[in-house]
Amino acid sequence: MSENLTPKKILFVGAEVMPFAATGGLGDVMGSLPAALRAKYGETAQLNAVWKSSYSDWNDLLHSVLLPGDAAKKDLEAFTSVIVNEYFRKTRAAVKAFDKDLLYLGCRFAGSAKPWVIAACAKYCDVVSYNIYSTGIREWRLPQNLDAPVIIGEFHFGATDRGPFGAGVCQAKNQHDRAEKLKNYVRSSLDNPQIVGVHWHQFADQATSGRFCGEGLQVGWTDICDRPYAETVQAVREVGAELYARRWRVKSRER
Repeated sequence: MSENLTPKKILFVGAEVMPFAATGGLGDVMGSLPAALRAKYGETAQLNAVWKSSYSDWNDLLHSVLLPGDAAKKDLEAFTSVIVNEYFRKTRAAVKAFDKDLLYLGCRFAGSAKPWVIAACAKYCDVVSYNIYSTGIREWRLPQNLDAPVIIGEFHFGATDRGPFGAGVCQAKNQHDRAEKLKNYVRSSLDNPQIVGVHWHQFADQATSGRFCGEGLQVGWTDICDRPYAETVQAVREVGAELYARRWRVKSRER
């Protein structure tokens, strides 16, 4: 590379946008905002009054490269809500067309999301998926009293007394403490009627040299030589043995 080249800062907003370029559905979606606004307001003067903007006509809006102000937030959120609903609706239709009995687990939220996005997911998905890294989820619930089953796509605990040098998102003092934290997390999920399953990340430790992003965590049930961590295995056996009885007690209390 030439030393004379000036570095550029690039914001990649979208690969395509109608009517300038489109090879698939993404361009149609991104280009449909001006049409939706025109259908709502009719004249740009009405839009300008609400948005506190100064577009000369709809073509001016289409070609504008300036971000709208806070006054546009309500309209933009409403338009985004339509996109989100269509995303989950069409994905569900595609999944069920392939296999009507195949469970659609959504998009796996990373800890949190806008309530209206979660509501759209709960409307169309068989199960809502979340990654929740914490010590427990007994009192955790979906926002706005949404009633939908939830599966935890990722959780883990790590310690640095053995294995790689990284302890992960949720850290433990040692392997014994890690095993206790695992049991507490699973038991808290069994006590939460909205949770239908939890999935540990991940089966084996990451390489000490790091994976593609540099992570090298002691978060597995086995080390990098496939040797099980005895404390972790015993913890899984303990909570597995009591799983149905504990869950049934929770269901009985609900009745």
